[in-house]
Amino acid sequence: MKTLEILKDWEDYDSRKMKEIDKLYFSCSDPWEIDYLIKKIQDADPSIGKEKILRAVHASCKSIPSPRPRGMFIKSVVTKLNNS
Repeated sequence: MKTLEILKDWEDYDSRKMKEIDKLYFSCSDPWEIDYLIKKIQDADPSIGKEKILRAVHASCKSIPSPRPRGMFIKSVVTKLNNS
């Protein structure tokens, strides 16, 4: 799976974020953000199960300190998915 594919079209996500600057970062404490990322990943590759994605997301949440730049965070999640 390619990170660039998942990074496309985050308009809905950006519009839900509270602050203009905040939209550049991924929050592990907001369940809707995790759900949004899971959907983006499953849209890009439907064969990846939700539990596998959640494990990769939680591992990335632990390894990247806040504030987590969205691009860096997604790259971490995709790398973990590709390596598992």
